[in-house]
Amino acid sequence: MQTKLNVIQSTVMKNNQSFNMIISSCFVMMVLFVMPACQPDEILERVQVGDLYYNLNATRGLAEVTWMSNSDVAINSNYPNLIDLEIPQTIDYQGKTYTVKAIEDMAFRYNYSIQSVTIPGSIKKIKGNPFAHCYKLRSITVSQDNTVYDSRENCNAIIVKSSNTLIAGCNETVIPASVKHIGPSAMVDFDSLTTVTLPEGLETIGEYAFTGSGLTQITIPNSVYSLSTGAFSHCELRSVTIGNGIKWIGDNAFYGCLSLRSIQMGDNVEVIGESAFANLPITTIELPNSLKSIEGYAFDDCSKLKSIVIPANVTKIERYAFGSCTALKSFTNQATKPQQIVRTTFYNINLSGCTLYVPQESLSEYRQAAIWSTFGTITPY
Repeated sequence: MQTKLNVIQSTVMKNNQSFNMIISSCFVMMVLFVMPACQPDEILERVQVGDLYYNLNATRGLAEVTWMSNSDVAINSNYPNLIDLEIPQTIDYQGKTYTVKAIEDMAFRYNYSIQSVTIPGSIKKIKGNPFAHCYKLRSITVSQDNTVYDSRENCNAIIVKSSNTLIAGCNETVIPASVKHIGPSAMVDFDSLTTVTLPEGLETIGEYAFTGSGLTQITIPNSVYSLSTGAFSHCELRSVTIGNGIKWIGDNAFYGCLSLRSIQMGDNVEVIGESAFANLPITTIELPNSLKSIEGYAFDDCSKLKSIVIPANVTKIERYAFGSCTALKSFTNQATKPQQIVRTTFYNINLSGCTLYVPQESLSEYRQAAIWSTFGTITPY
């Protein structure tokens, strides 16, 4: 018995030693693999060559276009004298040639001078939208020999070929029918962009994609299933049609569109996000029967909103959802069971001068429910 135990112990010790040797070998290989990428002299940040600044990878001979200062980018101070920007394919620095492979996210943001951009075939990585808030930009061209990006059909935009994602546009952008996604901040602050057609087949609209643009009307096709945060906030929109593919209207989606008076919502919207329709001049809005949740501040400060009908499926109405809707006089709630709400849901509204219309069978329950009972008149619709 003792002999067998000794054999077992010996075997376990050998296995442990073998396991430890394998782990040690793997660790050494990982260190050797990582070390070349971590040499302290490999990156020379913000080296100026010609009119532009670059991060240089001395080991690999690569360059990345970056902003011109080590400090945070200040509005209109980043390359303020550039008008026609042409990114070079290669640059020479201290006797060495570097291939320009990338453009940093903030490289040209908030530039109020650039009017045209040309992207060479050497660019393989564009981080975010380097041209966001360049409100004078009217022309974007990507070289035809670029294997990662294109500006197909002379669309005046940068499109990722593999995913058909439009990541950067301008005042003259025409969105091709093949585009599936519009990236974050892709068309932000282009106040001369007054019309755009979103193609059938488009699937997603990224965060703040059209914020601050001059669009006066927009139709979101049924193929779009994702409308992200702030997508059309602070636009000049007067009318909006939201397709049937949208289930969730993102936070701040149409916030601050001070001319927006007509909203046609799709039949499948389930959630209206925070501040999605806040600070609008609408007087009424028709909500779909599919709606389940109205998030906080959804219609906050819609000071001209006079009436609204809450569909029967709505189970949640959050804080300040109708805050400062000071013109509100008629509120119809089709839910048979009063939703649990907080006092700030109707912040800064004189509920004693407002009529609440409810289902006949729920009249007594609404008259006893917290907050709902403070409406001046509660009557069946």
